[in-house]
Amino acid sequence: MNSAERLAAVGRCLWEASLLQHALRLNRSKPVKVPESDDVIQTEFQRTLDKVCAGCDRDWIVGHFAMRLEPMFMPTDNWETLTAWERRSGDGEQTKKGYFDARNLKALEKLAGRLLSDVRKLQTTPWIAKLIQQGIIRPGDLLHQNTSFDSFDGILKLVKLASKARPKKRKEDENDLLSEIVLHVHGHTGQWRDAEIGHLNYALGLPQTSADAMKSWRRARGKKDRRFTAPKPSRKSGNSTQ
Repeated sequence: MNSAERLAAVGRCLWEASLLQHALRLNRSKPVKVPESDDVIQTEFQRTLDKVCAGCDRDWIVGHFAMRLEPMFMPTDNWETLTAWERRSGDGEQTKKGYFDARNLKALEKLAGRLLSDVRKLQTTPWIAKLIQQGIIRPGDLLHQNTSFDSFDGILKLVKLASKARPKKRKEDENDLLSEIVLHVHGHTGQWRDAEIGHLNYALGLPQTSADAMKSWRRARGKKDRRFTAPKPSRKSGNSTQ
């Protein structure tokens, strides 16, 4: 192996490692009680990537999936992108990441409603009135009788706001990157590999996360670009294409 080949191999390993780490972080941040173990995710990710890339230019495909994760290409209608959060530890050495799904937002709105109701009740008690007189509870405190609750307006409408949050149109650049991947695979193998690409999309938090979703996406693209439509089988020969 010459120096150029060694450099390419190193670059491929770095890209693949970056994709794997992204998949692991996404799995850990999922709002489930017991997420899949890192070993399971790594094995499934590697197996799926091998299936997608079989017979193709692996470096090219890996690079294009990596580009799809760049902020400038990330689709803004992806829920994991829209509600992604990041929190650093006090020493700044560890960072936790995750996102809010519809269930999280509904629970948070409900919690805020209960809190607001209880705060209003507490404000009417002689105990809180006494604490205000003593200066223990000062203006601006939630328990102070003169505090406005305008700051609750947004959090009490989270579900309604979330229903309108997703833009109707995805970023075309990301769509183009997926198009290039699909056409590359089909051009090299004659196969669409919808299930494999969909599974890899799911692992990386990207759109079109199943075989059915990929097929629907291809049909929509095929209306404008015939390259996404598989040729019809020949009646004379009876042969079929994948």
